[in-house]
Amino acid sequence: MVISLIVALVLMSGALFAGDKEAEEAFERGLELTKLSELDQAIEAFTEALQQGGPEWKYFALAHYKRGLAYAFKGRNNRAITDFSKCIEKASDEGLMVAALYNRGTAFREQGQPDKAIADFSECIRISSDKTVTATAYYNRAVLYHHKGLYNEAISDYSESVSLNPNYTKGYVNRGVAYYEIAQYDLALVDHTKAIQLEPQLAVAYNNRGLAHWGKGNYDSAIADFTEAIQLNPKFTEAYNNRGLAYHYKGQYETAIADYSTSIKLNARYHLAWNNKGRALNSMGKHQEAIDCHNVAIGLNRDETYYMVCKAYALQKYGKTAEAESLYKEALKVKLDEGKFAGTDKAWIIYGKMCAYSQLGDKENCFKALKTSIELLPNLKDEAKTEELLQKYWNDADFKAIVE
Repeated sequence: MVISLIVALVLMSGALFAGDKEAEEAFERGLELTKLSELDQAIEAFTEALQQGGPEWKYFALAHYKRGLAYAFKGRNNRAITDFSKCIEKASDEGLMVAALYNRGTAFREQGQPDKAIADFSECIRISSDKTVTATAYYNRAVLYHHKGLYNEAISDYSESVSLNPNYTKGYVNRGVAYYEIAQYDLALVDHTKAIQLEPQLAVAYNNRGLAHWGKGNYDSAIADFTEAIQLNPKFTEAYNNRGLAYHYKGQYETAIADYSTSIKLNARYHLAWNNKGRALNSMGKHQEAIDCHNVAIGLNRDETYYMVCKAYALQKYGKTAEAESLYKEALKVKLDEGKFAGTDKAWIIYGKMCAYSQLGDKENCFKALKTSIELLPNLKDEAKTEELLQKYWNDADFKAIVE
């Protein structure tokens, strides 16, 4: 299934000061150039101001902050981090300190350094007296925890964000996603419904509420929400895929394929829709067409073991047993690079391996992988209950003990 996380990318502004020194004239020029989006020239002006003013200049911290913002807007995060750090060293004003910490945390996040980003957002939370800023810092820290697969920590921070700002729609949406991922579907429904009440035109909230209905097995309710999401955003690729899955699980394969095809038409590189279309075609006995779809999915995402086992299953159904067995074994060779896979992605890689173990008759390793995948992403227990590749274990007492 597809979820949609909303990430705050706000660059916060600090207080402005005026002055009559030569350095301040360069600084004011930098501000004006920033307003005109002349960022390279603004950076030059702030650099001139810093050189003329020196470390003891009273606006030294603020000039570093403003230059850091300009670098951040240009995507030059290393330089932005350096400037925000200089600002933090010199700042005596709480608002400027918090703004620099917040934006340095954002830059660390963009650089793929989540732990450093978490540390900065945590410091924002500790020192800020502004509820709106604190709510946003909690939210951004929650997103980082969420991507790391730390669902309880993420839920706690999302809860803090909406407690401080009860109209913080994104907090409800993302907390609802986290609840969905730990299989707390009723709580997910409550959060997405609240988000819809706050923003009735928010397509992503309908999409994600549809997922919560899907998790509960309420496919008609899921279809209704996915349809509403599509009506609000006719180019919502993920919503078409998700509605296709709901039809898929109702056994309405032709309708499911139509939705998968629309999703692919909107984004030809959307590998999940290609894989799901292959699964539906395989269920209809169109094995070669299924294999063709799985080939596209694998070509777009070569590390996704679940796509590999879905293709292997189609080969198996097509009577190409040797090829299928070879591909199942190939899925088991995919390495879990800790720097590459985390949270949901890691869970699905292990889930795919689990399906391969199942088809190769290795029950012990199959159940070990199943337990691990569920520990990482609890709602996979519900996926496993209807997983065709696990059908031979559905009535197994040990299997039931894991997924119930």
